[in-house]
Amino acid sequence: MRRVNLISGCRTFLLVVVFTATARADEVFSFVLTNDQVVPPSTCDAPAVGTATLKTDETQVAFAVFHDLPDANSNGATVQVGYVGTNGAFMYTLDYVNTNTFGATFPIDSNGVADLRAGRLYVQVASATCPGGAVRGQIAVNTSPQPGDVIVSEIMYNPKSQEGTPPIDYTSAPEWIELYNASPTDINIGGWFFQDEDVSDGAPCELMYSGTIPDFVLRSRTVVVIIPDGSELNRPTVADFKEAWDLADDANVLQLNTNGTAGGAIVGRNLSNSPRNDNNPINDFDQFDPFDWQPCDSQGFAREDAQGNPLYDNEVLTLNDGTQIIDVVNYDDDFDLGFHPTWPESTSYSSITIVPADYPDDTDFSTYTAAGNDEGTSWIAHEDGDIAGGFQQRRAAGVYGGYDVGSPGYLYGVTAGNRSPVSLAQSQLLDKGETRTIVMEGTDQTRPFFGLLLFFIKTLPKHGQLWDVASNKLITPAMLGTDGYLMPRIPFDQVRYVNDGTCGVDSFTFYNHDGLLASDTATVNLFVQCGEVAITEIMYNPDSEEAYPAKPEWIELYNTTDEPIDLAGWYLADESTRSGDFPSYILGAKSAVVAIPPAVDPADFVSAWSGPSFDPTYVPSFVHVTTNGQTLVGGITGSNLANSGENLQLIRPQEPGDDVVKVVDAVFYVNGFQDPAWPKVSPDGPSIYLPSSALLNAIGNDNPAAWDVSTVGLNGAYAVKPNASYDHAAGTPYTSDDVGSPGRLPGIIQGGCAYGGLTADGNRDTLVNLPDFEHFALCAGGPDGALPLNCDCFDADADGDVDLYDFGAMQRVFAGAAPVEPPVILSEVVDGTLTGGKPKWLEISNCGTEAVDLSNYRIALFANGSVTENFLSMGYGDMSGFLAPGDSYVVANDNSGPGAEFLSVYGYEADLYFGSANSNGNDVYHLLRSAGTGEVLVDAHGQIGVDGEGTAWWYQDSYAYSLPGRAPNGGDFQASNWYHAGADALDGVGEAGIAAVTTPGQHVCGP
Repeated sequence: MRRVNLISGCRTFLLVVVFTATARADEVFSFVLTNDQVVPPSTCDAPAVGTATLKTDETQVAFAVFHDLPDANSNGATVQVGYVGTNGAFMYTLDYVNTNTFGATFPIDSNGVADLRAGRLYVQVASATCPGGAVRGQIAVNTSPQPGDVIVSEIMYNPKSQEGTPPIDYTSAPEWIELYNASPTDINIGGWFFQDEDVSDGAPCELMYSGTIPDFVLRSRTVVVIIPDGSELNRPTVADFKEAWDLADDANVLQLNTNGTAGGAIVGRNLSNSPRNDNNPINDFDQFDPFDWQPCDSQGFAREDAQGNPLYDNEVLTLNDGTQIIDVVNYDDDFDLGFHPTWPESTSYSSITIVPADYPDDTDFSTYTAAGNDEGTSWIAHEDGDIAGGFQQRRAAGVYGGYDVGSPGYLYGVTAGNRSPVSLAQSQLLDKGETRTIVMEGTDQTRPFFGLLLFFIKTLPKHGQLWDVASNKLITPAMLGTDGYLMPRIPFDQVRYVNDGTCGVDSFTFYNHDGLLASDTATVNLFVQCGEVAITEIMYNPDSEEAYPAKPEWIELYNTTDEPIDLAGWYLADESTRSGDFPSYILGAKSAVVAIPPAVDPADFVSAWSGPSFDPTYVPSFVHVTTNGQTLVGGITGSNLANSGENLQLIRPQEPGDDVVKVVDAVFYVNGFQDPAWPKVSPDGPSIYLPSSALLNAIGNDNPAAWDVSTVGLNGAYAVKPNASYDHAAGTPYTSDDVGSPGRLPGIIQGGCAYGGLTADGNRDTLVNLPDFEHFALCAGGPDGALPLNCDCFDADADGDVDLYDFGAMQRVFAGAAPVEPPVILSEVVDGTLTGGKPKWLEISNCGTEAVDLSNYRIALFANGSVTENFLSMGYGDMSGFLAPGDSYVVANDNSGPGAEFLSVYGYEADLYFGSANSNGNDVYHLLRSAGTGEVLVDAHGQIGVDGEGTAWWYQDSYAYSLPGRAPNGGDFQASNWYHAGADALDGVGEAGIAAVTTPGQHVCGP
């Protein structure tokens, strides 16, 4: 037996190029293209299928061909008029859609329609290898169906409706069988019939069969329901069937003719309700070839086992075209006996139906074959409301009682049935002026088996263009029409959005169509981020008490620009709620601030998050969200931040006459347990933040991989200070070990406004320059004017406002104040004499009055007089933690430890082992600090571009240390500010001698 299986389960092999809202009445002809249909036959063979869709008004016809020819000519697909075996006249040339697809829509007259329906049209595809024609397909009904081309897909064998009472009326009129055309061609099933193993009461083993199916063309990938012809006393009708099951008038339902031997039953003596135990052994047998069987042996007796006992078997249902068996289903429901427990039980008077092998998904349709439906595991018994489309009869009509459950005319994953497809809304994060290809998301588990969802653009964005990717065509309002713009080519679901430079929320809408039904319209929201301020840390899942509202939640914001920004009127939002407005708060250039919920007492926040152990002077800067707006119960965005994920947005007020919601930044975060691309926050407590390696801007924080989970001691993170006397009614909300770094960012100096005694430094970068003057201008409100938050730096007389007096003070500082560098210095360098020149190390000391963040500093090495940094130089973040006033930090060469020479010499480990500490006594060290978009040379040992051998600062096999009271030299190195022991001072002294004269971590800053 040969089974035609050209498609092999591919879900998108058959391409529908054009479909309109009138597709329900379109006439679709399916055909297969082969090389042996070419005249003369071609040697170029490759699978190919096609459709010809005649529109309802019969004035247009759409063709589609999908093929696997490796070298099809771009203009080599034609439609011609001619019978099988002859070459005919040219009619149309199909468009080249892509390397595997041809398709186009053409006008057609009445003569063309007659030729199409009579099977006189064919499609031929040429290739470079076979220019005369590689494959050809006649658009005609398949006259030679093969076993497996049509299969049984649903069986109602045990209805609750009255099945008839013997001997008066033995016919079970409510039974029915659904058939599915699994082939890529249309097949006329007229004259076909059903048969089982039942035999008549007359001559032994005289087979019984149903009446025949009336003349009907079953289209490719479609289904039809067959009902029995019934008896005069109990006769069903097609009209009653459609009424009972609430089917459309054009649903495929056929009634058998009355020319069989089954007495009006759908097969034999009806479909057995309990086939293994029907007490009729002559109907049963054991093993058989499903396509070559007889119910009795050659002697005409029922089959028996070796002991002479009759063999019992389940019901054998066959579909026969009069010359061969097309399909067999050997169904069984006697699962209680344990023989075939894989078959579903029909106890609720429901039909059984085939479903995909991966049901409830719909990607593996290997079960939708003649072999697949032989297995009980390929079937389910319907339940009312199941995902495979099961429903109860809508009403009683004729022989149908209104209680049966099934899905006649609907096959899961094949037919659209009465279910509409779904278009899915989505949100995209973009930058101003960005171009983005967007895949529209739609789904339809019930769409035609080999069809594609078609997409229609309904409305266009206001602040950008929308392009059809496949056609590279700009979609204009004139193209939308009443039904929208139909995406004409593969990929149907891809458009390209080109933003015009307007930031804010833009959108467009679309819907999809499965060939029968349209989805609801869905919106694609385009969050085009303005980018002035970025979200850099989110405490969305604290371990502290998360009541409603969740008071311990907070969000860190960073000014990405070189200018101060007034946050007055800005707010935070999620998918459904928004916070109240921010008060007037001047966020300095390259500065950070923490937004806290309106329900929180600011004093509680400052108390909980101030003064980590490594920086007891730290006080976080915060902006307290107000209680106006959709605050609900006072959460950070109005409601709480969801622990599973949130579309978090920072919004600034719209300008007069501007109808665009200005999205400054958005982060669509998800807990890593829902999406592994994001960090996993478990156990509760840590925030997520952007580390020093990330881009601190509105685009950088869109990347889930850029975020990390806060860890104590890393990048400035520390544990909150819980309040042991917490009172649920009035106490602080910080009750557990939350971890974060609110307001602290790599390279951003935070803390009190007057850093190191310098006033007017609004962004805390230790410099008074133009951004600070601009900051002052935003703060100035005149005598008795309200003093915005974060403006106290400029209130020189501390009278609560910023006026002319303060302006004079600002001018004097701006014009005359020299930049004040935090007094962090290189304080000792050592080139050891043990094996390999070890230990090698350098020391950094904080000679100021406030802690400094070491992640803002790095060491650069210049070897042998080079002016180019050596590859061993550090990056920012390689050193971490805070260096307290008066403390020192030791970096040893990574070849020296840990657990090696440094530990052996001094009895303790260095703070860091890194390759930068690799000088042989003639190289130059630079200590650099990150400052905004650049860096500052803080201190140096040695002169850049000079090999130190023989100079006053040469310390080969020796050591040197900074003299007390020295300030950072900014690169202006003076050997007189150091003590140098001279070259070779450590030769031969051994470990004890080295330890006696060098003092790692013990520098004394004062004179």
